[in-house]
Amino acid sequence: MGAASRCLALALLCTSFLLASAAASREMLMMTNRFHAWRAAHNWTYATAAKRQRRFEVYRRNVEYIEATNRRGGLSYQLGENQFTDLTSDEFLAAYTMPPGQVLAARDDEAVARQLNAATPRDEGGRCWLLRSSTT
Repeated sequence: MGAASRCLALALLCTSFLLASAAASREMLMMTNRFHAWRAAHNWTYATAAKRQRRFEVYRRNVEYIEATNRRGGLSYQLGENQFTDLTSDEFLAAYTMPPGQVLAARDDEAVARQLNAATPRDEGGRCWLLRSSTT
């Protein structure tokens, strides 16, 4: 290979690298803007730049998963973003679900209705009809 051919090959390689880098930068900018819009929509702020960066990385991975899953298709539903998009699966489970085997304590209807700050409408038998099961 002559010097001119090597120079041309190097120039093509550099151009390819620059184009790929520009495309990646554009995608990152779009994702950053999307994250800022998502944060504004959900009124999220983070105490430090490091925490914001960590949440952005989790958000980015989750959005990539959402989009890849929706592109594959074959589901009767589509995934989407919500207020939990900046949480990992483990963080969501720890914060919003009960450990396996744990059960809720039984509560009476009136206590639940009071806690919800709701009036307690009653049926003819005096039972709360707001919170009773459909079989009673």
